[in-house]
Amino acid sequence: MELIKRHNILEMIGGDRRRYHSAIITSYSFDFNFFENRIMPYFAAANIKNVNLFLDGIQLDTTIQHSSGQENMATRSYARNPIYVKGAFHPKIMLLVGKKHGLLIIGSGNMTSSGLNTNEEIWAAFHMDNLGSNNMLIFSIAWNYLQTFASQIKGFNKEQFQWIRTYAPWINEISNSSNSWDINGKETTALYNDSGTISSLEKLLDILPKNEKLLNLNLVSPYFDVNGAFVIELMEQTNPQNVNLLIDKNSELLPTNLDIKQHPEIKIFDWADCVDSFNDSNRLHAKMLHFKYHNKEVLYFGSANATKAAWINSGSNDEFGIVLKRNTSTDYFQELGIVIPPVEKALELNELPPNKNITGTSYEKRYILRIIKAEKNGSKLTLYFHKSIDDELTLKIQNSWNEEIESHNISFQNQEEHSLQIECHDAFKIALFSGEEQVSNFALIHLIEQQLRCNPDPNREKFELALDNAYNNPSDIASLLEYSSFDWADDDGDEIEVSESSAGISIKKKRVEEKKDYKNLSEEEFNAVSEEILLRQRELLESSNVRIAEFLHHYSKGMIVKDEEVSESSEQAMMDSMDTDGDVVLVESVDAKRQFEDDVKNRWAIHRYFKNQLAKYQKPLLPYFNSSVIGDLKTKSTNLKSVSSMLISFQLIDIFHSKKISNENTKNSEKYFDSNEATNVKSIKGFLMHNYGSFLINTMAGYREYDSELVQEKLNNSKKELGTKALIWILNTYWKASELKLKNCLILDTLYSLFPTDDIPNLSKLIYRDSKNISISQTTFERNFAEFAGTVLPAYEQWITQYNANKTALIRNIESLDGQSIMFRNRHGFATVTSIRKNENGFLLGLSKAGFSMGDEDELPIVKNNQFTSKVVMF
Repeated sequence: MELIKRHNILEMIGGDRRRYHSAIITSYSFDFNFFENRIMPYFAAANIKNVNLFLDGIQLDTTIQHSSGQENMATRSYARNPIYVKGAFHPKIMLLVGKKHGLLIIGSGNMTSSGLNTNEEIWAAFHMDNLGSNNMLIFSIAWNYLQTFASQIKGFNKEQFQWIRTYAPWINEISNSSNSWDINGKETTALYNDSGTISSLEKLLDILPKNEKLLNLNLVSPYFDVNGAFVIELMEQTNPQNVNLLIDKNSELLPTNLDIKQHPEIKIFDWADCVDSFNDSNRLHAKMLHFKYHNKEVLYFGSANATKAAWINSGSNDEFGIVLKRNTSTDYFQELGIVIPPVEKALELNELPPNKNITGTSYEKRYILRIIKAEKNGSKLTLYFHKSIDDELTLKIQNSWNEEIESHNISFQNQEEHSLQIECHDAFKIALFSGEEQVSNFALIHLIEQQLRCNPDPNREKFELALDNAYNNPSDIASLLEYSSFDWADDDGDEIEVSESSAGISIKKKRVEEKKDYKNLSEEEFNAVSEEILLRQRELLESSNVRIAEFLHHYSKGMIVKDEEVSESSEQAMMDSMDTDGDVVLVESVDAKRQFEDDVKNRWAIHRYFKNQLAKYQKPLLPYFNSSVIGDLKTKSTNLKSVSSMLISFQLIDIFHSKKISNENTKNSEKYFDSNEATNVKSIKGFLMHNYGSFLINTMAGYREYDSELVQEKLNNSKKELGTKALIWILNTYWKASELKLKNCLILDTLYSLFPTDDIPNLSKLIYRDSKNISISQTTFERNFAEFAGTVLPAYEQWITQYNANKTALIRNIESLDGQSIMFRNRHGFATVTSIRKNENGFLLGLSKAGFSMGDEDELPIVKNNQFTSKVVMF
């Protein structure tokens, strides 16, 4: 056993990004700024994403009541769980877990600057890398102890806590039948409060040696009962020969009323005389009880002060500590560098400063109504309470400046949670009021979108590394595209399906079907299933396609800039200048050869991405192309990942359409995209005709509707962004006379599939505004835009209004059509009629539109011989 030097606790975490992924931290007092700016960087360096805090509820309420506005500014991803107990929630535990490893740190320090920097604290650290480890039992005890507070976790915080079980499977396998175990000849015991009637002191006394004379009892603590009640009780139970109280004279609560005359065996020493490391800037905060026998010793250290509330009053404070017991003639205090001074250095009670007696201090009003958690999911705000509320109250929302920015009058009807829509975007904290009187604590608002990014799923690790690399080296897009997908199924969100029928509720999992009747499901079980569905859907926001699309959006807006480094050649040129009198020409810092290689790799990756995308999107259309029977068009509803996949393509076009690849060796330059030919899939026009056209046909099957409002909102916004980009590129492309109908059908499909009707009136302004953000062909775009804004868009607005009101008014007899008419079919959208032939069943129509297979004769995409009866819906 050795003294752990100050500042080394966090360094024990190390920088191995593969060792841990999640953390649980308990603390009585908490410093937001210190935690976010000092602790979270350590976690980030070790790739610890999933951080769960268990904090004393009253102390947290007090901190937030007087918030500075800087809380959550550095990061908003960690979960804060206020814990309310009868007394104080006082344990100091840091549990780090990974797929195979664990680190458990137990001690006396809070999650504050003083607790981890300047205070005199004591810690015990245990590491575990297999289930056979000697430390397995302490991990099991700590994990089981922490789970006793799981019922107080609310909202999405429950999912973050569950990730520990999911991605550290070993923690589900550890178990303990005893609180004691042996480590290198030392009996070790975890000591903590439980819901029983046995106090911690009684548990400690049961551990102490029986029928042994206690020579010395040493107590180290920053806080005591004013009258020394705990010290006296402990002495009466153990009958020590000598008692040494090691105190900090500057502490707020000292045993100033202790009756020393009745107990002359008690000596009080200043901590500054006991250790060499102590100075005026430090503060004693360690808590230790040391029992020294003739050939045995017992040492307790942890969170419990030398007070009745910590040890005697069962059910008061929640504490956690470690007891070490061994047969030895050595001394734990000596090993820790603690020396009991000679008796002449003992303090007299009258030498102690006046006692501040914080026991009776009123910290803050303890509100009857407690908001356990507030979380924002898009524009939806959800509040979770510690008990049901049945009252009419006003919810006030404040920003980080403590200014009220929104309020809502709410009639609660026996609710433990309540959701509402809010309009403000800078919501920071909330509280409930009755008139002007505050009746609940303030709660900081968690952002679910941020919390989702804490998921420690190891399958995401490589992608996260690739994404980090792309942010650091944005010229390498190719590596990032390897992680994109083109699936039309949300496999991250479809693992559980709930359907309702006359038989009840059916719960189905992929590959493993399990049906349960609704009557057999408790309300808690049914709600758990529904919540799991929502949580899995929300994970889609962290899918690779969505994240890549977000990265490319930032890239295209110039928000990601590669840091330029001074190259070796530049350094050499500057050094050479010292020996010359002439001017020095610095070599370009950008490595031209590497840039050329990146450009070539990026172009190859982009076209490979387009090729794979086209194959995926055309696959469900092939049976229809071969048969011309509309019933063979087997498309699925479009999801967020598919929309993001297409959005990625347009963002790549935004970024690379005007870039050239310069070969310094040949002095030639090439473009990323070939000339605009409809048949060439490596051109922008070819992409619009094939990839985007196929995508639009698939979307006619509709879009998936998500239960999660956050995911649904993301889908709606992504559709709008995609539609805007697509229209800009359709209008920025030169179309031959024979292709003008194809262009118009692409526009109409885009309007129908990607924009709600309410957006149509203002769409031309949006398109023109956003077109200024990219390099466009002024002549081509202006000509196409004039036709779009003046003819096509007004015609569509009139058509969709009629279609939604009474689409039968748009039905026409096929005999009245000509070879250039545009018809609409809700299975594949708008198409140009290229040919009409009558047969015994009605009419065979040749239909042309982007996304269809290219014809052999006129190089137009076409599906011939579509069978109709006598009428169609016309545009």
